[in-house]
Amino acid sequence: MIKMDVEGAEPLVLQGATRLLIKDRPVILAELHPTQLERASGMTAAGFLEQIHQLGYRVQDLSGAPIDRAPEAAMVSVVLVPLG
Repeated sequence: MIKMDVEGAEPLVLQGATRLLIKDRPVILAELHPTQLERASGMTAAGFLEQIHQLGYRVQDLSGAPIDRAPEAAMVSVVLVPLG
């Protein structure tokens, strides 16, 4: 399991950890914060969700409900769960 708290730099962390994510498939606890993503990484929340899906992960909130688009709230805690 990986816990990320990187204030919007999540896309950069995932990019750097691509081999680990593909090989070991850890569950990841993170935050989805559209404003911070754009500030720190220059990526939209939709782009970040697409990046996660391309890595073979699904995004869900802490209750297990799937998240397929940017949240309306300013920040949401999420779990990235490997598919299959």
